[in-house]
Amino acid sequence: MERKINTFSCPLCGQEMEEGYVHSRKQILWSDDPKERLYDLYDENLVPMAIRRSIKVPGLRCKECKVVLFEYE
Repeated sequence: MERKINTFSCPLCGQEMEEGYVHSRKQILWSDDPKERLYDLYDENLVPMAIRRSIKVPGLRCKECKVVLFEYE
């Protein structure tokens, strides 16, 4: 079941954020380490890679501040 994020204000400027989707053909990872590396063994997998299609995750964005918010499992 797809979850929907409720509309709310940008945490930086306070303007209302627009609803949409983050699309990716690869997994979306998180790391607290800024170094580039060949392998992502120690990164947290926020959104897994989909097979044969792109991943679609609901989110909100502020065009002004270039901020995107999305939920992950």
